[in-house]
Amino acid sequence: MTLRYSLVVACVFALAAWMPAANAQLHGRQETRSGVLEFEANGYPTDATVERVREEVDYQRAVQAYIHYLPAVNFMQWRNGHFGPLGGKAGDMIIYRTTEQKLPILTPNDTTTYIATWAELSDFGGLLMYEVPAGPTGGLINDLWQRPVSDTGMVGPERGQGGKFLVVLEGVKVPENHGADFVVTSKTNTVLIGTRILTPDPREGERILNAHKIYGLGGESKIRIFEAPNRNWWNYQPRGMEYWKVVHQAIQLNPVEERDMAVLQGLKNLGLEKGKPFNPTDAQKNLLEEAALVGETWAMGNSFLKRDPVKHWTDDPKSQWQYILFMQSPLDQMAKTHMEIDARSAYTYEAVTMSAAATMNLVDAGIQYLASYKDDAGRWLDGARTYELVVPPNVPMLNFWSVVLYDVDTRGMIINPQGKTEVNSRQPLVKAKDGSVRLVFSPEKPAGVPEANWIQTNPEKGWFTYFRWYSPTKAFFDRSWKMGNIVEIK
Repeated sequence: MTLRYSLVVACVFALAAWMPAANAQLHGRQETRSGVLEFEANGYPTDATVERVREEVDYQRAVQAYIHYLPAVNFMQWRNGHFGPLGGKAGDMIIYRTTEQKLPILTPNDTTTYIATWAELSDFGGLLMYEVPAGPTGGLINDLWQRPVSDTGMVGPERGQGGKFLVVLEGVKVPENHGADFVVTSKTNTVLIGTRILTPDPREGERILNAHKIYGLGGESKIRIFEAPNRNWWNYQPRGMEYWKVVHQAIQLNPVEERDMAVLQGLKNLGLEKGKPFNPTDAQKNLLEEAALVGETWAMGNSFLKRDPVKHWTDDPKSQWQYILFMQSPLDQMAKTHMEIDARSAYTYEAVTMSAAATMNLVDAGIQYLASYKDDAGRWLDGARTYELVVPPNVPMLNFWSVVLYDVDTRGMIINPQGKTEVNSRQPLVKAKDGSVRLVFSPEKPAGVPEANWIQTNPEKGWFTYFRWYSPTKAFFDRSWKMGNIVEIK
C-alpha cells in the first residue's frame, strides 16, 4: 500500500466519522428553560419558535442592560434631583447637613455634612474650572459611572494647599496657558463634584466653603451655595419604566463608550436608542418592566447576599461583617480579565460616589466601613425583631465610630418615629464597666435600655447597617480588635 493511498483511505474514514455529527440537525420538540422550541423536519425552526426565542433574548438583554446601567442611573437620580426639586444650577453647591436633607441619599452617614454639585461639561465647552481653596477639605470629582476623575482637598494632589482643577471632557483639546494647577479628564459629560469641610471651627468652615469657585474656562464663578431646601427626590434607582427613562436620558447626555456597545444593541431592539426618542410599544414596555423587576431582584441579592462575600474577620466563618467595596480595580472598574460588573453593581446598588482615597488602607486616616445584612443566626435583619450589638472597648479609631441603620427598600437612612438613624461615639452613650457599649435595635425600646443606646426600627421593614471607623488605627487592619455579630434577643 502506497503512502498516498494510505492517506486517502485515512481521510475517507475521518470524513465518515465526522459526517454523522456534522449532519445532525435540530428537529422535533426541544424542552428548554425558555420554553418548548419546535423544529420542522428539514431542520428549520418554526416561525413561532423564532419569535419566542427572539423575545426571550430581547428580555435577557434587557436584564443585562438593567444591571449594566445601575451606577449611571444611581448618579442620574441625584443629578436630576439637583437640577429639579432642589433648584440647583450647574456648579451650584448644595449643602446636605441635617438628617432630613440627607434622607434621599444612598447610605450616607448622619454626622458628616455633604456638599455637592453637578454639571454637563459640554455646557462649558468641555472645559470646567474648579477652584479648591486651601484648608482641610476632602472631596472628589466623579464621572457618570462613578469612576474617580480626581480626589481633591487633603486627599487630592494639592494635599489641602488649594489648587485649580481643569476638568476636561475626553476628546476636547486643552488650550495652552489654561492657568490650572491640575488637568483631569472625564470620559463622561455628566460629572459630580463633591466635598466635605473637615475643620471643627464653624467660621473657618464657612470661609472655606464660600471660597470654592466653579466656572467655564475663561469665565467667572457665579455659583450659589445653599442648603438643600427639601427632600423631594430619591437617589435610589427607580422602578419599572421610570428606570428605562433615566437610562435613555443618560445615554442622550453622554458619549457612548466601546464597552457599552453590546448592551446598546439589545436596547435598540427595545426602542431605546441614542439620538432617538424613547417611545416603546406596549409589548416592549411589558418586557422592560419585567426585566427591571428581575434585574433589581438580582441586584438586591448581589448586594445583600453576595456570592463570595469578602469579610473583614476572615478567621470567623460566622462573621456577618463584610466589605461593600471589593472591586479589584475600583478606579476604572476593569479587572485584568473582565469588567467588574458584579462587584460594581454590589457597591452602586446600595452606595454612591467613589474616591481613590476610599480604595486605600490608610492607617490613622480616612474611613473604613463594613456592612451587615443578617444576624448571628444568618437571618435577614427584620424591623419587627429585637437585636443587640456589643461594641467592644478600645475601638480602633482616632476620630470616632458610628453605626447607621438603612432601609432595605430605599437604601437610605431609616425613617422612624424616634427620628434617629445613627449611634456614634461622640454621643453620650452608656458604657459597661469594661468600656464596651451595648446597642439595641428594635421597634419598641426594651425596659432598662438607655435611650442613647437604642435605635428604633420599623416592624414592616427590613434593614441593614454600616459600621464606620473614622481614622482607623493599626488594630483595624491587623484584625487584632474584633467585633461580634448582631444578635437577636427574645
